[in-house]
Amino acid sequence: MDLKGKIEEVAVTIQRLDRAFNFYFSGFEKKPPLKMYERLQRDIKKLHDMADGIKSTADRYTLQMLVSRFTSYRIKWDRGLRAIEDGLTKPGAEFFGGIGKDPKALGEKVPDFDAIAEKGEAVDEVEMRLGDAAKRYVALARAHMGKIYDPESIKQMLETKIPEMRKKFGDNIEFEVYFDGEKVRVKPSAAKNVTKR
Repeated sequence: MDLKGKIEEVAVTIQRLDRAFNFYFSGFEKKPPLKMYERLQRDIKKLHDMADGIKSTADRYTLQMLVSRFTSYRIKWDRGLRAIEDGLTKPGAEFFGGIGKDPKALGEKVPDFDAIAEKGEAVDEVEMRLGDAAKRYVALARAHMGKIYDPESIKQMLETKIPEMRKKFGDNIEFEVYFDGEKVRVKPSAAKNVTKR
């Protein structure tokens, strides 16, 4: 796998692991996703070790942003694990503000994150592209409208439309993000030149 592909895969894993930790901290999972966490740390270290050999400024910047994002999440995860280990708190709906809703009650299957880590499950290309679209949305909104949005909130808003998009465009969707003079728009379409990994 090339460097760009590996960076994209690790970015998706960070999002999955954050979701896994949220399930644990909220009390919906009994064990923390430590195997997945250890695997992600190894992947980040490998990428970090490659940084000196990267000639492209854009690739180096993308890698630095990924490492920075991982560091922010790692601080949150470690702080939560430490608070539980020290007996200062216990997992529950209000932990770190909690996600507030039981995914099982909503009919959502809680994934077996350790099994995902063991198998090295394939990356969901649509999820990955959605994350990129959310970042572009935030950048354009700030540049053209002076508004500041949280990329995760934008991504979650777009995620609600994925089932409808999959019906219309299939499993391979790409997103065009543009400013139309008044608003930032996100236009989904069937992905062209889809490559299998």
